[in-house]
Amino acid sequence: MLEKLEQKRFSIGGHDFSLLFVLRLLMVGFFPLFLAFTTELNHIQNLGQVFTFMGRNPQIILLDYLIVAVIFLLTSLLFKRTCISMGLTGLIFFIVSWVEYFKFDVSGTHFTITDLQMTSNATDIAKFANIHLTWYLVLNFLLLAAYVAAAYFFKLENKVRLKYRMLSFCATFAVVCIFFVTPTMAMDVFELFRVEEPDTANVFMADKHFQETNLITYFTQSAAEYLSTRVARPQNYNEETVDSMLIQGSQKTGGSVKPNVIMIMSESFADFRQLEKLDVDPTIYQNFDKAKKEGFGGTCVVPTFGGYTVRTEFELLTGMPVKSLHTPPAPQKMLKDKDSNASVASYYRQYGYKSYYIHPFSSSFYGRKSIYSTFGFDKMYFEDDLTVERTRFGSNQYIDDQTLFHQITSLLSQNDEPSLIFTTTMQNHQPYTGNGVGDAELGQYLRGIRETDRALGEFLEGLKQLNEPTLVFFVGDHFPMFTHTNTTYDDAGIDYSNSTEIYKQSYFIWSNYGADLSGLPTEEVSTFYLPYLLIDVAGIPQTELASTMLAHRKEVPVYSPTSVQNVKSDEFLDMLTYDRVFGQDFCSDAG
Repeated sequence: MLEKLEQKRFSIGGHDFSLLFVLRLLMVGFFPLFLAFTTELNHIQNLGQVFTFMGRNPQIILLDYLIVAVIFLLTSLLFKRTCISMGLTGLIFFIVSWVEYFKFDVSGTHFTITDLQMTSNATDIAKFANIHLTWYLVLNFLLLAAYVAAAYFFKLENKVRLKYRMLSFCATFAVVCIFFVTPTMAMDVFELFRVEEPDTANVFMADKHFQETNLITYFTQSAAEYLSTRVARPQNYNEETVDSMLIQGSQKTGGSVKPNVIMIMSESFADFRQLEKLDVDPTIYQNFDKAKKEGFGGTCVVPTFGGYTVRTEFELLTGMPVKSLHTPPAPQKMLKDKDSNASVASYYRQYGYKSYYIHPFSSSFYGRKSIYSTFGFDKMYFEDDLTVERTRFGSNQYIDDQTLFHQITSLLSQNDEPSLIFTTTMQNHQPYTGNGVGDAELGQYLRGIRETDRALGEFLEGLKQLNEPTLVFFVGDHFPMFTHTNTTYDDAGIDYSNSTEIYKQSYFIWSNYGADLSGLPTEEVSTFYLPYLLIDVAGIPQTELASTMLAHRKEVPVYSPTSVQNVKSDEFLDMLTYDRVFGQDFCSDAG
């Protein structure tokens, strides 16, 4: 058959071509368009919507074509047989589209290159996913396989000599690298195709941008933004500059009582009564309300929504804002690779505290075990390390909050020294699948919150009987994100224009010994200030940094990428955060 196609020849513009050559050329040229189309169809799962998007956004389709073509060119230069490069390129884009489909299906958020920072263990991610096959996924995979088989049958090959292919590969790869690490170049290219710069820190704005660009362009743009964004070294950064920022010689001595300090960051715990259009049973939060009444209740602005728990966790553990780091998905991974990093654990430890970290999930998720082991905790407890009986909640079977409270109580009873216990819970993590047909996600979520509230009430009542002064801080890491078909936030009137409201989290500080809570702020504050407020309430000696941060809080109470106040860069906070994360840690409290 190939011989017959080779024998059929015709002339174009005075040049003689065989039909086989033309077919091969068309197969190669059409492949990027075919792959771009099937990649978008994989996650959209609606043929009509794909065609509608193509008709309304031809410039995006052209950009998609060029992006796929560049990756296809790179793989074609690596392999002589075109069928191999087609298969590899197709697999790359299909995997990205599969991950996008399953992630968006469960969480309502889109896949970006930064998600690869979550864990090196794929089973951690699989625990959240609802993996299933659809006709579009199967059909598109079969079409890709057929295309690759056709390339093999027609013997598509790159006949350029290997050394020239390698030279071309290196040159092309260099251009791609320059594109990704040069902000102005990437911005100019996207601007040429009328692609606006996204606000990826705001999930609602990010989703709006995704609807305008779709997967290939969105993923590429997010990769370019991530790879080209660097935290710049501040001007005049040195020890003298950092020292001049701190309040010198004003260290506050500690009180006569050294209470246990328990910091609880509750997974997806949020007060949905804040969204007035929703009819939420107030009794769900009765023990949470009681703790605020007996102690102090306030509002903080967290740096994330619906995911990226470690952003809030980073601010609580380090006392530094993620905004100063350009709000990365995993800020703790930006810390310098060293034996020790300053944190709340190392702070309390220098004043005679035993410090513990508890998280009832995989130790590899977000690299917690390897990174937090440098924070100064005396011991860390993950899902396999708990010493109390483990019980689980709901169909997701995450270890429940009651287990965590029992573990905290167990540690308090075993330790003679005052304890700092930092706990990141897991019970109310997505997905929120109901137990029956038509069981609403919000209803299932609120059942989890009610269970957390019940266990919280029992825990606090138990602490009242404890013959040790104990201070408890409790806050949710973020509002939950539901699946893309859920209308909870639509019903509440929340969209990209007013979504900053759901970055506000209620918290409480409570004690069993009558701690003086009168100095706590009634206005909204950023999460990273809360560790310093706790130090003040607990009567722990204040270092120059702690005193300085408490003073700065009065000047700039909110410094967040999601702030309704749209705070501009704060040179003071940016300098101290750079020093702590990238620099020489001149402001360190550790020892």
